[in-house]
Parts: sequence; C-alpha cells; structure tokens
Amino acid sequence: MLSDSVVNASRQILLKEEYETFIGHLQEWMSDKPGKYVLIKGQDPIGFFDTFLDAVRAGEQRFSRQAFFVEQIGVPVVDHVYTVRFID
Repeated sequence: MLSDSVVNASRQILLKEEYETFIGHLQEWMSDKPGKYVLIKGQDPIGFFDTFLDAVRAGEQRFSRQAFFVEQIGVPVVDHVYTVRFID
C-alpha cells in the first residue's frame, strides 16, 4: 500500500500543469469571472461553470476516465483531495 505522502505527491504531479495554468490566468479570470468554476485539461481552460457539479459533469463527459482540474475562481486555493472511483 502507498503511503499518504506518496499518494499526495502523485496527485500534485498529475495535475501540476493544470494548476499552473489556473494560477497563470487567475488575475485575468478574477476580473472577468469571479465565483465561476473553471474546468482545465492540460494548458487549456475548457469552460466556466456556475457550480462545481456542472464543471465536474462536463469534465466527466468530455474526458471520461482521464484526470481534469476544477477550481473556483476568486476563492483562496486550498489543498483539495478528491477520490474518484470507476465502476465497470
């Protein structure tokens, strides 16, 4: 079994590019889209949504089993931990 620190490190690496994209655009988006949720894949902002659930649903539809990043604009960024389980 992997330790918590290994699991947390792998999550950070997994979405590092998306996180950096978010931080890189944050000031721009805070003036244009405060309170919205942004869906990011790689370096591409895919869309902006009114609710977290809408952003996650759009990500699941578009990316299926691939990792994607969702964060609210204008809210302090905290260390989120999400668990996704796939049922076949």
